[in-house]
Amino acid sequence: MLNYHLQGPNVVNYHATQEDIDCLFGDMGGSVEPVVVMNVNSLRWDEIAVECKFFPSKGQARKNGWEGFVPLGFGQRKFGNKGKGVWYFNPEN
Repeated sequence: MLNYHLQGPNVVNYHATQEDIDCLFGDMGGSVEPVVVMNVNSLRWDEIAVECKFFPSKGQARKNGWEGFVPLGFGQRKFGNKGKGVWYFNPEN
């Protein structure tokens, strides 16, 4: 189930266009969360967790289940039980 009030950065890979970013993460109610553009071909959960400062290292992130590749498309991943997490957009090349 999607949590539309998830607090945290929005993450995209560098293949996303500015139009995609504006459409998916634009102003919807007065506040806009930051968008993190990652310059990698394949988004990995451990890299996102470190970039978003959920964990201090990739090893720590992997130990806590943030491992593997981010699936293609648009979605979310929750972090902990305090309503934090990330929305991601991982388009095909």
